[in-house]
Amino acid sequence: MTIEATDAAADHVRVTLRPAPGSARATPAAGTGAGCPRGRCGMLFGVRVRRATVQDAEVIALILAEVAEEGLIATEPPVDVPGRTQRLRTMLASEGPSGSWILEDGRQIVGSAGAHETLPGVLSLGMAIVAEARGRGGGRMLLDAVLAHAAECGAHKVDLEVWPDNGRAIALYVAAGFSVEGFRRDHYRRRDGSLRSALLMARHVDRLP
Repeated sequence: MTIEATDAAADHVRVTLRPAPGSARATPAAGTGAGCPRGRCGMLFGVRVRRATVQDAEVIALILAEVAEEGLIATEPPVDVPGRTQRLRTMLASEGPSGSWILEDGRQIVGSAGAHETLPGVLSLGMAIVAEARGRGGGRMLLDAVLAHAAECGAHKVDLEVWPDNGRAIALYVAAGFSVEGFRRDHYRRRDGSLRSALLMARHVDRLP
């Protein structure tokens, strides 16, 4: 899947999602298709999302460290796992609208999502799923959990940033009701000196069911 993002000093951003040349179309929905290999077609029974606890902090940090190695998220390797674990423990033990959720496949934690209040009523979303667990509906399950929490805690908006070339993630966010609100060109300087742009996306919690 490819992304075309244009701002050209204009007051809007247009994003077009296209299948990459030679790419296959989406796999069947969960529960369809006999003999589907494990983890490749649809969601498996036993996969669930639950609210993270203090005891989950280290495994969430380890997942971030693993996904960071792929360059798909803003967090850069090497991740300070002990330091990130301690910050997560502090956040998970505190009261307030911020929180984290984890994606479990049986007894294994394979993904996480965090929502942090950056302004009154605005939660900023971050999400990471290990490679072998993607494309099976877990990302949407995590998103739905965060959006349900946002509605329950009275937030009016959930926002996020995503690399413009992460077509898979952008397609997931669009399907969940997010839209592009801006484009930060060459905004983030990476450790290797390169500059990365980011799309700003958001969903108004009180505008969609």
